[in-house]
Amino acid sequence: MESKSQSYTKSQIDFINKKLRAAARMATRTEREILSLFTEDEINMVKETWGGSESSNGMSFKDRLRYQVVAVIPDEIQVTKWNVNRRELLQKIAGLTEYQAFTLIRLSIQLKTG
Repeated sequence: MESKSQSYTKSQIDFINKKLRAAARMATRTEREILSLFTEDEINMVKETWGGSESSNGMSFKDRLRYQVVAVIPDEIQVTKWNVNRRELLQKIAGLTEYQAFTLIRLSIQLKTG
């Protein structure tokens, strides 16, 4: 097969860079939203439950978060270990967009390894 190299014009590169900067700003804004909405204990609980989870089998991030909160961690541990109210946490998750749910998971993982 013949390899063709693609060259871009300056205006195309500028357009791509502009879109990348906008995406980075959106990601930063979403991270701030998540950090202001969820307590440190709630994020730590997501971190711990997500760390041992298996593949999603096609579940959305938001649905998977709900499942993890309900099925993985018993209510009494949520209260005693993390001081997390399950109902309040589920309401917060229900109000998230898929991108915000993904961001919550990503932030919790970064806190785990960072």
